[in-house]
Amino acid sequence: MDIFLTTLVFLVGLFVLIKGADFLVDGASGVARKLKISELVIGMTIIVFGTSAPEIFVALKAFSSGETDLILGDIIGCAIADIFLLLGVSALIRPVKIRKSAVEVEMPFYVFLITVFVALVAIAFFTDGEINRTGAVVLLLLYFTSLFLTFFISKIRSRNSKTKTKPARTRRKKIKKERKTWVYVLFLFGGLAAVVLGSDLVVNNAKTIASAIGVSERVIAIAVVAIGTSLPELTAAIFASKKGEQDLLIGNSLGSNIFDICVVLGLPILIYGGISIVSFNILDLVMMASAALILFMFTKEDKYISRKEGAVMVGIFVAYYVITFIWT
Repeated sequence: MDIFLTTLVFLVGLFVLIKGADFLVDGASGVARKLKISELVIGMTIIVFGTSAPEIFVALKAFSSGETDLILGDIIGCAIADIFLLLGVSALIRPVKIRKSAVEVEMPFYVFLITVFVALVAIAFFTDGEINRTGAVVLLLLYFTSLFLTFFISKIRSRNSKTKTKPARTRRKKIKKERKTWVYVLFLFGGLAAVVLGSDLVVNNAKTIASAIGVSERVIAIAVVAIGTSLPELTAAIFASKKGEQDLLIGNSLGSNIFDICVVLGLPILIYGGISIVSFNILDLVMMASAALILFMFTKEDKYISRKEGAVMVGIFVAYYVITFIWT
């Protein structure tokens, strides 16, 4: 009976999550248009803060209870899922077009961030076995650097767009479809509240179900927790892809990973102290770095993720999880 109720609450949470993500995409893109702000900026800030809330709460709770293995598993698992699964599935629905600035600035920055993270893990491995507060400060500074770059690029793009005018017919058609600003704001914050609530229900109950069937802690961290906390980004990405909000899609994916690595990991370390990397798995770190490099390679030349490339990304993701379960 307990398992039945837990499963039922899990499904309710999933429904709330999906509907919340739909409202979130509508609200974010609407507010971006009303305020004349780039949807890439909205995707990398407001939506990231809202959809990454589950990871923050999981990290703080794990640190306070001494279960630090859960944090690295969650962050590394999310970084892998947000690229291979999120962008891969989105490309299968509709090929993903990526702005030139994202390929030339945001993606190289993300690859650099992954390099720094790997370096911190390597340093910890050969010293005291922990990523300490110094490493946390480095990660947090990198996050603020990413925000500066994002807003700086958006400002330049906004200036360039002012020189372009739209035909009057197109402008009248667009105005008819626009809702009032307060409606978009309601959609935005209502969607944020829904994805946070829904993801909380999904993660908590999924962990209970996984524990009940005797799954190991590493699998819970990498698979259940990571996939569960990535559901807001995944569902938002699916709806964004269907609606053609490509800037919102890539901004959400990269922004979420940058936020997770820099803030979700860096902030708790800064508050509670170092995090041990003794039980970390080399395969997970290799896959995390591979995801960043493959995304950059797929988009460097044509600034485009095709359906075929999306299928490759999803295939790699499935293969990784098959290996993870077999290894376990």
